Amino acid sequence: MSLLNLSLNELHKRLTAGEITASDLTEASLERIQEVDDVVGAFLLVDEEGVREKARELDERLQDSERIGSLTALPVGIKDNISTEGLKTTCASEMLANYIPIYNATVIDKLMDAQALVIGKVNMDEFAMGSSTESSAFKRTTNPWDTERSP
Repeated sequence: MSLLNLSLNELHKRLTAGEITASDLTEASLERIQEVDDVVGAFLLVDEEGVREKARELDERLQDSERIGSLTALPVGIKDNISTEGLKTTCASEMLANYIPIYNATVIDKLMDAQALVIGKVNMDEFAMGSSTESSAFKRTTNPWDTERSP
């Protein structure tokens, strides 16, 4: 069974028991994104190198620590209007196509404190002015179950 089919509770149990690692979860997520995102178009940016490095660092820290929080090692996608230090944050707009923030939004700091792993930035309507991604400057996100090429 794929790690991605497990509940968060089950993933947490396996992580706590040492049956899986942050790197395992990260790789499973990256593989799934690679498999389906051409059809779905959910991600504007996937930080493969950065999230792999952070997962390896987290794996090392977890070997020395007994504390594993409920969000520890869970890869998360962040809406593209939330500021992420060092990661392009475009608000799905051509105007901000090359903007890289020098600080994190509070929610990102809290996720990092909880040891979650930011895997990338997800698509949205430009400046969050809608809910369908029809007005994204970069691409439209689709429901994979509404397409002929369902992943």
